[in-house]
Amino acid sequence: MQESSRTRQFSGPAGKVTSAVAIIFSIYELLYVLGFFSTGYAFLYPGQFRVLALALILTVVFLFLPAHKSAPRDKVPWYDILAVVLSCLVCGYIFVIYEALVERPVIAAAHETVLGIVAIVVILEAARRAVGMVIPVLAAVFFAYALWCDYLPGFLEGRGYSLTRVVASSYLFDGGLFGMVLHVVVIVIFMFVLFGSFLQATGASKFFVDLSLALFGHVRGGPAKAAVIGSSLMGMVNGSPLANVATTGVVTIPMMKNLGYRPTFAGAVESVASTGGTLLPPVMGATAFLMAEFLQIPYLAVCVAALLPSILYYLAVFIMVDLEAVKCGLVGMDRKDLPSLKKTLKQGWHYLLPVVVLIYYLAVRAYSPEVSCAYALAVLLVVSAFKKETRMTLKKLIDAFEATAVTMTQIAPVASAIGIIVTCIALTGLDLRLSGGLVQMAGGNLAVLMILAAITSLILGMGVPPLSSYVMLALLVAPAFVSLGVTPIGAHLFILYFTTISFITPPVCVAVYVASGISGAPFMQTGIEAVKLGVVAFIVPFMFILHPVLLLMGTPLKIFIAVLTSSIGCVALSIAVAGYFFKPVAWSERALMGIVALLLIHPDWWSDALGLGVFGILFVFHWVKRKKTPAPVT
Repeated sequence: MQESSRTRQFSGPAGKVTSAVAIIFSIYELLYVLGFFSTGYAFLYPGQFRVLALALILTVVFLFLPAHKSAPRDKVPWYDILAVVLSCLVCGYIFVIYEALVERPVIAAAHETVLGIVAIVVILEAARRAVGMVIPVLAAVFFAYALWCDYLPGFLEGRGYSLTRVVASSYLFDGGLFGMVLHVVVIVIFMFVLFGSFLQATGASKFFVDLSLALFGHVRGGPAKAAVIGSSLMGMVNGSPLANVATTGVVTIPMMKNLGYRPTFAGAVESVASTGGTLLPPVMGATAFLMAEFLQIPYLAVCVAALLPSILYYLAVFIMVDLEAVKCGLVGMDRKDLPSLKKTLKQGWHYLLPVVVLIYYLAVRAYSPEVSCAYALAVLLVVSAFKKETRMTLKKLIDAFEATAVTMTQIAPVASAIGIIVTCIALTGLDLRLSGGLVQMAGGNLAVLMILAAITSLILGMGVPPLSSYVMLALLVAPAFVSLGVTPIGAHLFILYFTTISFITPPVCVAVYVASGISGAPFMQTGIEAVKLGVVAFIVPFMFILHPVLLLMGTPLKIFIAVLTSSIGCVALSIAVAGYFFKPVAWSERALMGIVALLLIHPDWWSDALGLGVFGILFVFHWVKRKKTPAPVT
């Protein structure tokens, strides 16, 4: 297992036992995906599989994640052993009675109510250890709402339920603690986490960084551009901005600083690049699969809709990185100090093949995500076996399984806790009433609703894994958009964008917090730089809600024009933010460029014509003046 300040580190018999539990969890999950439990004497219902998977991951949580900072790191205290026993008890009960449970009404006996309360407490504590207090507090608030919503005013008023009913719905009902969100996590997301762990074990992270450096390291601002490419690819797969900054940032941020980028800018680049991976098809940090499940549309349709906005996001980041390099007079690295492209591909070409296989089975053959990932994993194991340094040894295999289980401790308990929120929302009908309340607050005005939804998404997304906050907002906010005629995929992508960019939005911006720790730069200044770099993500969602052509919905001609003009709009926006266009740009011209950017990103004939005209005039003006006023080096 990789060293982590957040997890316990064991040695001796205790280390072997805890490692064995983590490895058993990963192997059990993999066997289920491969169909081992689908037939014969080992048959398990999907619900039974989820229950047992949760029992195993809760065990891993309480073994590896200490309750608080001062808790022992080299042994498991008695209260964590008790938590493991209780976790196995409450999950084991559902596992045993599952067949009878699906055929009976959801009415809890006295002992089941007690077990349900214990299950809720244990899962909320596991979620607290995984991601902090936000999710447990939200779950507790929704649980209390289900009990006492009949005392609340306005659209929040609903029918309150007894403690027994709420507990039964959460614990015994198949959509509660062990529902759809957990199902996606322990099957689909598990496979991508496992795939990422195997890539890591075979050296993929170094390959992607080396490949990016080989391609872009020699151009001006090369390391920063390499960081954007490498971090976006890794972030797309692992879906965790924090983990991505922590793993790739330790390589990319020092490189950027050594080239001459300001520490605040270097930290911001890594934060923005890593965070944007969740928005980047085809994987989107596995959120695409959950979105497809919510919307009941093909996975490929989600990827197509998300493609252009994500390209615009990274295009703007790439341009601003380049303009910063010009402003600071930064040249590329010497080729002799960079990895050779030919040598890098020769040594690591096999890392590209599994990704190609994954995309092929997902997009072309339309296989399920977990099966597609299994094929990609199999190809990775085969091609990595041909070289000694990349071959999966027994130690690498064990480390990969263990790392997967430890990573899942950050995700699975949260997914189960989200099940409490989902249950309480469905039980009380809050989703319909809140959507109606938001529309009422907005006065039926879509623009006002978008602002309210953006603020809500930013707040609920702060410090919460994107997948978890997306689920809550998909239930509470997305229906309000749909009621005003917005396309469902546009509504869901809107909330995904804003809940994701909360990771780079002050005052919380947890991805920036990690990056600033690596760069040694002031936290808040780095956060401001990150907002500048990721500014497209704050604008494009408003545009694709108003004009779905940005989601590649429309005629080929309209889509072509939208792609062209919005790309030029991103160039204009980058110039406005960076304050540089062949030479330093005055504030009045920056403001004008910002207006041009909005006109061009807004896909309409009149705005495109006006934006292109003004941009053309500014371009010619600065092109003529560039030789008269040489660019200063600062």
